[in-house]
Amino acid sequence: MASTFVFRLFSATAATAAAGALVLTASPAHATSSSQSWNINGGYKATVNAWHCGVYVKACDWKTSTKLYKGKSSAKATWIQSRAIVKSHGIGASLEISKSPSIKIYSKTKDKAEYRWKNTKTWISDASGQVKPGFTATHISTKSCGALKIGKNINFKEKCVTAGAF
Repeated sequence: MASTFVFRLFSATAATAAAGALVLTASPAHATSSSQSWNINGGYKATVNAWHCGVYVKACDWKTSTKLYKGKSSAKATWIQSRAIVKSHGIGASLEISKSPSIKIYSKTKDKAEYRWKNTKTWISDASGQVKPGFTATHISTKSCGALKIGKNINFKEKCVTAGAF
């Protein structure tokens, strides 16, 4: 039995509308996650997050995000980009992608998929979805990478975090 990935990608502005479409299969207490923040010139801070369920039976939800803050408040970037790679590990893993027209899938192989989402004049670029691995899958991993630009002079080059063994 092959495993299946189902991607449901959405921007922060579409998050409210799409939130009802996601079916959570594990509580956050049983999640695998990674998060890191970096200070940027001008008092800004970029945070990159990766999350996926840690325990699953038939499906596993995942989420990635890149966020921009100034102090304790969100701050608007000229553009902010997130890149995510979601992978199923095990014999016979495969994936199926259903994508929004505004998301470009850059890489798709039998057992992993990569997407990039660039958002403008906002503080967040994020995505989430659901992995449906078969009984041969041993684990899931999620890698999240973020980059952004503020005005003409402040660039944050891509930095990544990984949830799970990639």
